[in-house]
Amino acid sequence: MTSEDIMEVALDLARLREIPRDSGIHVRSDSIKTILATIDCDVSDLLFARAFKCDAVLTHHPEGAAGLHGWQVMRSQIEQMVECGVPIARAEAAIQRRMQQVEINSHARNYLRVVQAAQLLKLAFLNVHVPCDLVTRRLISEKLARFNDPKSRATVAEVIGALQEFPEQRAAATEPQVRLGAPDRLAGRV
Repeated sequence: MTSEDIMEVALDLARLREIPRDSGIHVRSDSIKTILATIDCDVSDLLFARAFKCDAVLTHHPEGAAGLHGWQVMRSQIEQMVECGVPIARAEAAIQRRMQQVEINSHARNYLRVVQAAQLLKLAFLNVHVPCDLVTRRLISEKLARFNDPKSRATVAEVIGALQEFPEQRAAATEPQVRLGAPDRLAGRV
């Protein structure tokens, strides 16, 4: 399998035609058989992959030049909030501060450190961010669709229970938290 094949699978699953700016093939290869997959990646993960004879590392969060553009992709969260009925001014206010933090942090970090280490270790290296987020969003939307009936009397706790049906969530050390409202309150539009 090639690095391009891997990216193509991700794009197909996400129903995208182009690689988003926050994703990328940073070190390509034509012969990938074993992959270390991570959420975040640093040089120690690359060394681990090399020690276990992996051909590639596939990480979720942006690395390399893709890390410089991650904040721009966050604009789609504003669009998603507006689609769900949040007034645009509130959606922008909710996301704007975080976008600025991500942009500032991206300029202050050594964004090529992990990519260059992968090159030196001769490991293929990719990150797939927005495609994974889109697939996850679709799966969650499908799971929670039953709560979208305007007559629904579902509580926040019932919505959390539905999220807990995902095997990945059941296996996680963390649980969904209610940061605003209460578990016994009506969920409203989900």
